[in-house]
Amino acid sequence: TAGGGYKNLTVEEGTFEDMVSWVIMPQYGSYAGDLTITGCTFDNTNGGLIKSGALTADHTFTFTNNVITNSTGHDGKDSKWFEFNTSAGTAVVSGNTKDGAAWTPGTAEGLK
Repeated sequence: TAGGGYKNLTVEEGTFEDMVSWVIMPQYGSYAGDLTITGCTFDNTNGGLIKSGALTADHTFTFTNNVITNSTGHDGKDSKWFEFNTSAGTAVVSGNTKDGAAWTPGTAEGLK
């Protein structure tokens, strides 16, 4: 939401199926809070996973233990799984799988 958005957002053990655009898009501009996505399943999501403004200092983006299957990045591009700049804060990305293989997204997938 452009008018301030979430202070912190945690999504745990959610299931997202058949989404056609960004699955999680909490805020434009700067994101002044922690964003945690953990233990979720993304199946047949064909428009990217997370889009948000730049993470601010002293905040953390956590993307752990998620399962992605039969999905694509935004516009079908591998470089657009994420549109999220976490460089001012801290990013914790681990334990994820994509189509049965370990997957640690980073800059090449749009997570800066």
